[in-house]
Parts: sequence; structure tokens; C-alpha cells
Amino acid sequence: YLPNMTSLRVVTLNNASSCHRRLGDMNRALSYAQDALAVGLKGNNDDSLACSHLNICCVHSQNGDHESALRHAMDALAAANNAVRSNNADSTESLLNLKLDVNDPRRKQKLATLCIAYHNTGVELEHLKRYEECLEKYEKALQISEMFLPENREMAASFRQSYKAAKMIAAEHNMAHGRPQIPEKTVKRSKSSQSVREN
Repeated sequence: YLPNMTSLRVVTLNNASSCHRRLGDMNRALSYAQDALAVGLKGNNDDSLACSHLNICCVHSQNGDHESALRHAMDALAAANNAVRSNNADSTESLLNLKLDVNDPRRKQKLATLCIAYHNTGVELEHLKRYEECLEKYEKALQISEMFLPENREMAASFRQSYKAAKMIAAEHNMAHGRPQIPEKTVKRSKSSQSVREN
């Protein structure tokens, strides 16, 4: 295949993986996602790597292998962070402090992928009962979505719901095991998202 067709090939393989996962064929879903990752690694495209890792994460998660799912979620998170920061000189600056061109549709897609990577990492941490880390990831997904993607209210609402549900489960878990409560923390919301109501 032509070198400039690499991105299209990765998208096609990831789409095939998603289709087979929805059909319940986890072996083929994993195979296609791993093929997508292998092709993406050759091209070293952080965007495609994040999507491939997220696909593999979903397959492992549905199979109940949450340790493997977490590893791929964290790899997706690293790749998505790199993709969002690719045009910024200071890669150590907090994302919430960067001035990003959010009118660029490609940048918005990268930010959405980053939010999903934070959320999916939180999901796997929640499965592993690592609640404090889980809440940090859910909070980050919510903050970024509200700050940079305020028009996507459904995404923000979903992240807020995950955060609140995990917080309740964490509190119950800590009470049952005689552990101190997780400190109360208010998720800061951007001015542009003040109209988004809590569920």
C-alpha cells in the first residue's frame, strides 16, 4: 500500500475492530485493533495510536482483563496528550493553561480523543478499585471537555455522571473497609460551561 494511505488503513482496521466488538467477536476485534496499532507505530502518528490503544482497551475491558485494558488506556492517554500538544513549544505546561485553537476541527477531534482516553483510564481504574486515581481521571476528562469542547454537552454530562457515581462507590467502599473518606473536591467548571446543569 502507498505510504500516504497509512492513516486510512489504520482507520479502516480500527473501524473493523469496533464492528466485530459490537458483534461480540472479541478475537477478531482484538486482532484488527492490534493490526491497526502495528501499522500506526510504523507511521508514529500519535492520533492513530491513541485510537488503536483505546480500541484494544475496550476489547480487554469487555473480556474482563482490566489490567491489560488499563495499560492500553494509559498508552492511549500518553499518545492523545502528545497529539494535542504537537504544535505547542512547551510540552510540560498544563493543558488547562495552554491557549489552543479550538476552532480547528482537527484539534477538536484530538481533544475529544484525549477526553475519552482520560475517561477510559478512569473506568479501568474504577474496575480495579483504585478509586482516588479513578476520580482524578474522570475529573480531568470533565475539565477538558468543559473548557475546550463546551458545545459537546452530552460528553460533559456523561463524564460528570461517571465522576459522581464513582465518588459514591468509593465512599461506600471506604466505609466498608474502615478507610478515611476521599476528600471532598469540587470539579471546577469553565465560564463557558456554567449553563451545563448537573444531573
